[in-house]
Amino acid sequence: MKRSNLKKIIVLFLISGILGFFLSQEGCYKSSDNVTTKLGSPAMDFTLMDIDNKEVRLSDFKGKAVMLRFWSSRCPSCKKEMPVVEKAYRRLKDKGFVVLAVNIEDPKEVAAETAKKLDLSFPILIDKGMSVTKLYKVFATPTSFFIDKNGVMKEKVLGELSEETIARYLEGLI
Repeated sequence: MKRSNLKKIIVLFLISGILGFFLSQEGCYKSSDNVTTKLGSPAMDFTLMDIDNKEVRLSDFKGKAVMLRFWSSRCPSCKKEMPVVEKAYRRLKDKGFVVLAVNIEDPKEVAAETAKKLDLSFPILIDKGMSVTKLYKVFATPTSFFIDKNGVMKEKVLGELSEETIARYLEGLI
């Protein structure tokens, strides 16, 4: 076997192993204090500051369906999708739907500027030290978690969502 082919096989093997590890983690998120939360279990509580310097705690939204959205202004699909999330939020917020958008990379000013340009009205939270990102084992943006009125994690979704998909995930949560 040629040396170049062997290198390609080794690289493919390593990549498939890494992907396999991450895919096997689906539905299971482990925090740094060894508490494991699975889909169907209570969402891990956290407190972050929003772009207006207000403290926001996930548990304050118990009784509402929450879309916990991890995003960055550097992510083209995040910026493309945020108006879709905003449209769903405006349509469903009176029915008990909340969006908490956790920005994971940007300085507060950049996140605030992006939110203003996109005309976002839901809370934009800043995960400066990426503690919540690590807690929820978020490896890519956009990533969304759907949490029911009782604070139980029901779904984890990687990638872009349409308004119809958001509505489908919210069925039974609102």
